[in-house]
Amino acid sequence: MSAHYVRTIKQRDWVSCTRSDTVLYATTNKQPSSIMKFTLVPTIKLIKKWKYPITCSKDETIYKIIYNNENLALLIKNLAEESLRIELRRATTFDHTWPVQLDICCVQKTVLRCYSRTCN
Repeated sequence: MSAHYVRTIKQRDWVSCTRSDTVLYATTNKQPSSIMKFTLVPTIKLIKKWKYPITCSKDETIYKIIYNNENLALLIKNLAEESLRIELRRATTFDHTWPVQLDICCVQKTVLRCYSRTCN
């Protein structure tokens, strides 16, 4: 796929994105975060939007989203408690597969990253 013309989406501040072969998922850099699902072919169109309280609680932001094998992994920071958790959700239904609370306290402006493994 190549991009010859890119239209911007106004009034949005994006923080993270991921894709499958046909869909782009993007998260907003706003408290609480929303997730937008766009088709990639034949044209880029918004097809679904998940927002509070489905995505996260009022005082949380999604810092990273990763797609792999029909699942979405979300790295979520609770801004009030300065804590992190990872949630695994089904990409098609957004149903919870499992959450993991991390024993990490985030008190500084830190770059947070997570990556998918090819071994499932």
